[in-house]
Amino acid sequence: MRRLLQLPALTLLLLAAGCSPSHVKVSGDVTLDGKALPKTMVTLTPVGGKGRPCAGLSDENGHFNLLCDGKDAIPPGEYKVTFAANADTSIDTFKPDPNIDPAKRVKEFQDKARKDQEATRKRGELIHGNYVKVDSTPFRLKVPPDGPVNFNLKSDGTGP
Repeated sequence: MRRLLQLPALTLLLLAAGCSPSHVKVSGDVTLDGKALPKTMVTLTPVGGKGRPCAGLSDENGHFNLLCDGKDAIPPGEYKVTFAANADTSIDTFKPDPNIDPAKRVKEFQDKARKDQEATRKRGELIHGNYVKVDSTPFRLKVPPDGPVNFNLKSDGTGP
């Protein structure tokens, strides 16, 4: 009998500690007019303002995995979804040739950063302004999703 009473208490303790299985892994694809949209930040903002935003960056094929609080699982709920072009030049990922003069390495990084910023600006121009702001985005996502998560953005900024 005592063990039967311990089980509900343990369950409540785990739930209170945040060990709830209610978080869900969410991944999907983002496209623009049917073509993969790489290096795009997909951000989920909770409807009603309760909770934290979650986000993921699409790869070269437009595929993304959403993270929330550094974890690859999203709390259940309804979210508004926004999209923004993202740069990938970082001093942390830049791997210059160590045999090149340091001044030339700095110039090499600056040139790469400028090219990446220009590419990001062009991708950003492709994403309609309706998709960038929480107030105007036509996209919503209910977590857990009913099926595959695919966001097909349109050049004219219309809804899904």
